[in-house]
Amino acid sequence: MKTRLLLAVAGLAIGFSLPTFAQEKEPTLSEQEQAEKTAVDHALSAESDAFGRGDLSAIGQHCNVPFVVISSQGVKVCATMSEIEAFFGDVIRDLRARGYAYSTRSEMHVKLLDQTTALASAVAVRHSQLDCMVLQRTWKRADGSELGLSRALQDSGGHATAEVHRRCKDRAHVLWPYRGSPDLTGPWKRGTDTVTHARLVQGNANYYKAQLANKLEITAMD
Repeated sequence: MKTRLLLAVAGLAIGFSLPTFAQEKEPTLSEQEQAEKTAVDHALSAESDAFGRGDLSAIGQHCNVPFVVISSQGVKVCATMSEIEAFFGDVIRDLRARGYAYSTRSEMHVKLLDQTTALASAVAVRHSQLDCMVLQRTWKRADGSELGLSRALQDSGGHATAEVHRRCKDRAHVLWPYRGSPDLTGPWKRGTDTVTHARLVQGNANYYKAQLANKLEITAMD
């Protein structure tokens, strides 16, 4: 039996959360209901994998026409499969232009309405190329062990200061904002950004350059 799925996907942005309602004890599911929920979960997983790959044809296999999109911009109806694929193609291109790499589903709730209809709500977390190519990457050593990145600094100078601090806040366990401060007497110190008023690392890049120049006896050029 084919189950129609009414899906509300929320998120595609780190830090998004759903409002918390009073918890109700869910009734015990029958074997049939559990099987239906498992089928819905598998369908969502397959659709999420297709979205991450950018496989528009595979995404379309999980959609029915007409396909209705409700967003802050209003209601959009895709009357054909080509329009559905074009819609998702635009979404994926926009995300990739902003550094999108893949998504993971962090939360899903399914409510079976009847034998052929289910209502599902899911929260997806968007991961950028910064995460998968740098922050979450591991390097293999000659002995077979793996090394991961424990701390990284991202330059917060320039016109994107607020965006850098936002990204660092989302990844505070590994990524800190950095700003060059040549007036420091030492190599670095913790400080506060004058724009965002957030904590950051101030560093004097000339400190180690000067040390190296002295050891190599290099005379500074005018």
